[in-house]
Amino acid sequence: MARFLGFDDRVWEEMQRTVEKGERYAIVAEGERKDHVVTYATYRLLPGIRVLDPVEAEVVFYYHVDDAPEPCTALGERVCALERTVEE
Repeated sequence: MARFLGFDDRVWEEMQRTVEKGERYAIVAEGERKDHVVTYATYRLLPGIRVLDPVEAEVVFYYHVDDAPEPCTALGERVCALERTVEE
């Protein structure tokens, strides 16, 4: 599945290391496979908690997004992670 989505297992493993148990994450994805990426990530990033609004997330992953904010850490080709502090 990972290769079908356009990146290898190493990228998914890095995404898993980025999200800790119970931590909230969001996925901002563009392109024809965006729905597949979100669905697979929801499974693969357990026990992280997926939220729909990136403002509520401690980690935001960007997939094939041309204008990802800085400092977004590159995890693979056109995939990056932005770690944030969320105010309660």
